[in-house]
Amino acid sequence: MDFKISASDYAKLIDLFGRVSGTLEPSYRYFQIYYKRGLKFFASDGCMKLEFSSGVATSPFNGVYTVPIDYARALKSSDPTSLICFSAGEEDLELRTASETLTLQKARSSTLPAMERKFEFFSRFPLKEFSSSLNFVSSASVEGETVEIFSKKNETVLAASANRMVLVSVLEYEPKTEFRYSLQYVTVRHLVKALELLTSEELYAGTGISELGLKIGPLLFSICTDEA
Repeated sequence: MDFKISASDYAKLIDLFGRVSGTLEPSYRYFQIYYKRGLKFFASDGCMKLEFSSGVATSPFNGVYTVPIDYARALKSSDPTSLICFSAGEEDLELRTASETLTLQKARSSTLPAMERKFEFFSRFPLKEFSSSLNFVSSASVEGETVEIFSKKNETVLAASANRMVLVSVLEYEPKTEFRYSLQYVTVRHLVKALELLTSEELYAGTGISELGLKIGPLLFSICTDEA
């Protein structure tokens, strides 16, 4: 496995993975690289999973390579036009700039991350509007609480209760099917911070077997939920 990405794209990916994995649980501070009908990057906070389908060309390879986010962050180049080179051996992974090399020994495993990819589409939203609503309703909550998202006739409602308040935001986009989910507060905050980095205009939402799916360009978010 050998490929190159620009230092500016690398910095954006590291920032995105860092926001998805969060800081509360250090054991999730990593991202993974594998090949499944193209080059894939993966990060998780234990509930929310992100799979990024990269358009960077590389030959097919087996296994999964794991990279600690905080080590990878130290390799950022000050020149955004320079390249970050990824090279993998049988067990090791090497990341290089023009002047630095990060070698990760025994970085390869054989099992691909579990990722739900089949979702029944239920609505499309402007990304910024959805992110703003999610940020608002979760702003007063704390760890251990939940954020609710559900359909109501021709609208989608986001709501949360905290400190004797109920915060509600209504998105006036008619869902294709009925749904009702309860999302963990911590994961919602990770999602809000991740969405702040994205420049896409639209977000597609769907329901899977047990998870909520959000598709934004080449990014697929799969989020564990409870039926509210």
